[in-house]
Amino acid sequence: QGPGTHRPLQGNLHLSQWGDSGSSWESVMLNGSPLIAGLRPVSQLYFSDVTADSLAVSWSAPAPPADRFDLYYGTHESSVESVVILDGSRTKAILSGLLPSRQYVITLVTMHGDTASEPVTGTVLTGTAVLLSIKNPVLHFKQNSRKTRRGVNVAVKGLSSTEKPKVAVLTCLLAVSGGGGGGGGVGGVSNLDQLGHWRVVVSTAGMDAPREMAVSACRLAVECLALSLLCFQELILDAEDTWIRLEGLAETTVYTVRLQAARGLETSAIVSTSFTTRQRLFSMPQNCAQHLLNGELLSSVYTIYINRDPSQGMQVYCDMLTDGGGWIVFQRRQNGLTDFSRKWSDYRTGFGNLEDEFWLGERTQGRYELRIDMRDGQESVYATYDRFSIGDAKSFYKLRIGEYNGTAGDSLSYHQGRPFSTKDRDNDIAVTNCALSYKGAWWYKNCHRANLNGKYGESRHSQGINWHKWKGHEFSIPFVEMKTRPFNYRETPAADGHADLYFGFQH
Repeated sequence: QGPGTHRPLQGNLHLSQWGDSGSSWESVMLNGSPLIAGLRPVSQLYFSDVTADSLAVSWSAPAPPADRFDLYYGTHESSVESVVILDGSRTKAILSGLLPSRQYVITLVTMHGDTASEPVTGTVLTGTAVLLSIKNPVLHFKQNSRKTRRGVNVAVKGLSSTEKPKVAVLTCLLAVSGGGGGGGGVGGVSNLDQLGHWRVVVSTAGMDAPREMAVSACRLAVECLALSLLCFQELILDAEDTWIRLEGLAETTVYTVRLQAARGLETSAIVSTSFTTRQRLFSMPQNCAQHLLNGELLSSVYTIYINRDPSQGMQVYCDMLTDGGGWIVFQRRQNGLTDFSRKWSDYRTGFGNLEDEFWLGERTQGRYELRIDMRDGQESVYATYDRFSIGDAKSFYKLRIGEYNGTAGDSLSYHQGRPFSTKDRDNDIAVTNCALSYKGAWWYKNCHRANLNGKYGESRHSQGINWHKWKGHEFSIPFVEMKTRPFNYRETPAADGHADLYFGFQH
């Protein structure tokens, strides 16, 4: 119901609180049926490493933590679904054994006990399965025989090296993985034989040089097939869309994009353009700065790879616009929908939604800089520190920052050298438990000049989202982002090997 609107519930109402005294998760039972308040499910699925038969799906951890996840998946045209049961600590799953060139519908349900959240659903298209990528196909000929090399089989009948018959027939065969017998098809290609081979028959009737012409015709036919399999993809966009981001493109490759509008059965003329992708500087970007140097200019969710290890990919939100871009955003406050008064384990692993409010948690190696953006309506300020690092678990993730610059005033240097504190890990020097008293988690001292993980919208002294030098201790700042990037990353693009960034307060 809207604000100020109330509708009485009919029946027996029972409230109970789950967890410890600091938990905000309550169960509401009406006539024995559960109604959930405070259970915030996963809001979006992210897909990566999509191949012809597998893909990775990931999500942000829900709040509060789940007991388990139920992951359902199946092709768009099929009514059969598979289900995978995952532990509640998981934020990523690998699905394998998929069919190529299929639209899959994937649904994730967050479970706590027997209570299920609203499902979150995403769709993804698997890749095209092709054994052969042809640039200059190698063709071999033998009279009345067939020979295979690199997946291309050529058979010639009724043709010798000396005679020039009026008619000769050349059959080219291209091996395509996933091909079924009985004329099945892969990726829109039909006429596959029992071995998964595609056939094209070229007639050389009336040719003066049948062998040479046949070779050229066969090569052209095979190249056309490879082009249609590997490089053509059709996307249907919503009518209100005015841009689209293309992913998974090959490097140093010429692409042609064609656009056609449709209204009912009517279609417009096709407009087209071409572009050439460039070679990426970083094949396994370790941070948002490397994504930016690769030419990724849109602020969005990206995958970074810890130590350039393909198995250690993780999702982060990259700010590609502010002050030159390349920032990993590791904290955002903007609406109060996410509770930041949490335990040590939550801050260590991270929580929230990358598209909304979240805490990523981090520990840095190498020289990084820190930027904090704050906004109140049309008024915006920022604070930057030219050095930023977080210690290891033994130091309780001690904060180290460098020289301040900006328009917000320096409220963070007061916390220099302080360990991190949460309501269940009191590492401050005050008599009171600062995290518990001021509804947050921070590098508290005695207690704070900045409290950016404080209670959203709370104006009581020192309990809200505070930055003392800008708005004092009795104003809760409506919007905050904390972000980091390698220092002088544009001057040192070869830093691929030394500036690593670890997330979730690793231990």
